[in-house]
Amino acid sequence: MEVYLELIPQDGHLGPMQVMHWAARVGSDSSSVCYEFECEGVQIGASTTCDHGFKIETRPLGRTEKSHLQIRAWAKQFGRMHSYNVAGSDFGGRNCQDFTQEMCCFLGVGTSQLPVRQARQVEAVAGGAVLAAGALAVGGGLLVRYLTEPAKDGVQWMWGDAGTVLPSMAQLNPIRWSGKQSMQATIGDLEAHLGTASEWRPVLLHGHAGASTPASRPNLAAAIAHLRELSEAT
Repeated sequence: MEVYLELIPQDGHLGPMQVMHWAARVGSDSSSVCYEFECEGVQIGASTTCDHGFKIETRPLGRTEKSHLQIRAWAKQFGRMHSYNVAGSDFGGRNCQDFTQEMCCFLGVGTSQLPVRQARQVEAVAGGAVLAAGALAVGGGLLVRYLTEPAKDGVQWMWGDAGTVLPSMAQLNPIRWSGKQSMQATIGDLEAHLGTASEWRPVLLHGHAGASTPASRPNLAAAIAHLRELSEAT
């Protein structure tokens, strides 16, 4: 069966780029099936659940020998194994673009024809702007505020080693950060990664104790201990 990537524009923007939802379509006739991953989990049907009226772009990716029965089983297993997070695999969860990439590997069509994930694009453009002009040209006001203002009404965190293009630019990307939440909720998030391959990754914490810049801790245990100390002191 033929495999296609569907690029489905959304209402929001990341800097100058319109947010793009990814879905994989398998088959080329009326019996083709759309496979996607969004905030409600894995969705399987005749059309995307994320159509907001914009023009959908379709790109051919190749052919697969997998049956729909096999693909459905894989997709449902993916949904059981992973929670949805808009920031995707760089934040410990998965998003629609991660789902599509992993499905392409399962289908045997490869990922070389897929676009660069949008989190990477934001960082690359932001980094280039800094080098070229000494100032952020991508979503300037919003991105700068993530570094210069403390998070109100809660703590945010992200992986300190996120980003492959100028890693220091990763923290300027809003979708890399968690939502604002209590210290206890943040501790719970971090504890969920203990015992995994991410246990020794550095962590950035933002907004705690009114701090105006992110604090770095070398690993999960150190970040958790830091938040517990702050929690006990307040």
